[in-house]
Amino acid sequence: RTPMAVDGALGNGSSDKGGAPPPPAMSWRMQNGSGTYWSPDEDLTLLKLKQSLGRHWKEIAAMLNMSSSAGAVRTGAMVRHRHRRIMEASRRNEAGIVGKQKCSKCGVFRRGHICQTQRSESLKAAEAHGGAPVLVPYE
Repeated sequence: RTPMAVDGALGNGSSDKGGAPPPPAMSWRMQNGSGTYWSPDEDLTLLKLKQSLGRHWKEIAAMLNMSSSAGAVRTGAMVRHRHRRIMEASRRNEAGIVGKQKCSKCGVFRRGHICQTQRSESLKAAEAHGGAPVLVPYE
């Protein structure tokens, strides 16, 4: 017999006499696509939408989700945080502060950068598929 304190500590209502099974372990990559890398096309679309719509993050997220073919669903908070990281990286670069990690594709410091190599690969893939937008995943 196993002690019930283990199940009770989790608060999932299960015991050794039956009850609800414990919840499955959450993966870092959710089913809605969150946890996926931002593509350069998404970054540039985000910057354009921010310029035209201002700080209406939910509307920007909705428009970004409509235009994205990657299957990733971005929330208003995700969009706001990504924009903040891009702007912070821009300010750090202007101040001459360098990061520690470099992009393996283009060699630029990774923090908040928009990889132009990935963007050109995405455009080449789109041309190969008849102009349909295809997002090349980061490795």
